[in-house]
Amino acid sequence: MNPSMNLTSMALRIGKDNEEVFNDNFWEGVDITVNAVDNIYARRYIDDMCCYYGKPMFESGTLGTKCNS
Repeated sequence: MNPSMNLTSMALRIGKDNEEVFNDNFWEGVDITVNAVDNIYARRYIDDMCCYYGKPMFESGTLGTKCNS
């Protein structure tokens, strides 16, 4: 839809156990985060990192029978 957009899809567990991948260089290179993770720990981690690095985040997902965006 937008040929000048550069997206990176990642299928890795996000959290403190993978900070060698999700390090300062990763977060400083992000313009916006769009996530659809399946657990509250990953959501909180991404939210914490986006707040720390001042990055906007679009979050969507489910928690049991509840959906959010």
